[in-house]
Amino acid sequence: MPHSVFSLSLSQSQLVSFYNGSKRRIVVRTDKGTTISLPWRVLQPYVTTSGLAGSFVITYDAQGKWKEIRKL
Repeated sequence: MPHSVFSLSLSQSQLVSFYNGSKRRIVVRTDKGTTISLPWRVLQPYVTTSGLAGSFVITYDAQGKWKEIRKL
């Protein structure tokens, strides 16, 4: 199944604009150099009191739409 891997590190103060609604998408660069724009809501489950950090994998369906995201 097609997939992309990326790493992300945002502090709690950097996440404020997502929580107050002024930003709704996060743009990341994959390990292969591709840029992906993700809706904020798909990464919210991974936010901790320290912020949002880690490596993630996105799997895609046959049409190239993201199907699942999980933390590695």
